[in-house]
Amino acid sequence: WIDVYARSIIYQNHPAGMNISIDITERKKTEQKLRESEEKFRTITEQSFIGVVLEQGFNIKYVNHQFSTILGYNSEELLNWKLPDFYEIIHPDDVDRFKKLINDKGKGMFDKITNFQFRLFKKTGELIWVELFSRKIMYKDGSANLAFLMDITNLKEVEDVIRKENKKLLELDNLRKELITRISHELRTPLTSIYGASQILLQSNKKDVIENIWPYLEISYRGSVRLKELIDNLLDASRLDNKKFELRYSNENLNSLINDCIKELQYLADNRQLIINVDLPVNVSLKLDKLRFEQVLINILSNAIKNTPPHGQIFVVLNETQDQIEVVIKDTGVGLTDEEKTKIFQKFGKIERYGMDLDVDIEGAGLGLYISKEIVKLHGGEILVESEGRNKGCTFIVRLYKLLDKLEKPD
Repeated sequence: WIDVYARSIIYQNHPAGMNISIDITERKKTEQKLRESEEKFRTITEQSFIGVVLEQGFNIKYVNHQFSTILGYNSEELLNWKLPDFYEIIHPDDVDRFKKLINDKGKGMFDKITNFQFRLFKKTGELIWVELFSRKIMYKDGSANLAFLMDITNLKEVEDVIRKENKKLLELDNLRKELITRISHELRTPLTSIYGASQILLQSNKKDVIENIWPYLEISYRGSVRLKELIDNLLDASRLDNKKFELRYSNENLNSLINDCIKELQYLADNRQLIINVDLPVNVSLKLDKLRFEQVLINILSNAIKNTPPHGQIFVVLNETQDQIEVVIKDTGVGLTDEEKTKIFQKFGKIERYGMDLDVDIEGAGLGLYISKEIVKLHGGEILVESEGRNKGCTFIVRLYKLLDKLEKPD
């Protein structure tokens, strides 16, 4: 291959022609190799599942089909873009990171980008996650940036699921540890009282009068009751977890049910010198599970008694509106902090008050309010809690909605 240049000149006062011939064989071979290389590059990239873009001087020189597919724009549109146009489709929370990366690369701080992940909006408006790899190359006698882009949205979704599952597993592991610690403690206390009382009874003279051994029988009985309540609560929690908790509805007078619960717990209030004020201005009957709803009210009332120091007061009010019924139980006790209010309805969400000198009963496994909340939910209602903070009392609201298929007004 030769390259010929010709021009007219004056030579010795006569017109003449000058021809210059240059051997360009090597250049042609190089150009041919370059063309073949570009063709191979295009063939490979067009079949790639990775998006490829070539940028030089802030202009887009080449994009493959997959790059267009990822962004949702056709190649003709993208080839008219300049680098800053890409900033417009990057998520606002990621665009500054992307700009800094490009600027640092432009300053020569590094010559390649690896594993840079960010979000961008496709032409359709869909938000996707992508991962960018880029490095400098020589292209047509100049420096250019060859970038590879992968859609990692599905990967991010999988990572998010894994992260959530790991969090659940960690929570379950913590719950398991807490369960073992708490149940061990709750079982030890009544067992110790039963064991101690039984020893005294066995060592006593068979002729001892009943008055002497009666207190120890009472201790054993109370310990047995606590063990039974703990086991019942564990079984209820298990039934709730396994969706096997069933309600048996019957038409009940709510006023009578509330009074029965108060009578059952009155001796506890008397022991702590508490006054229970009852205000039931309306007479309401409705279909509910009597035993389970009693369980809810007794649990909340007993908590109010346990968490109210001696000489305090508890208020029980029944309210009715056009579409709902509320049982409000308010106390003048130790109250709840904001953090405690988020915890009390959780499984084993007992508020630890040991050593806080609050003069309250600290027994319990932390299952009662969790079970109560679930029972009320199964009745189509909800439990709310209000408290202005430590030593400012607490109010529990058991709210039932008037479902036409469950509510019956008395005559």
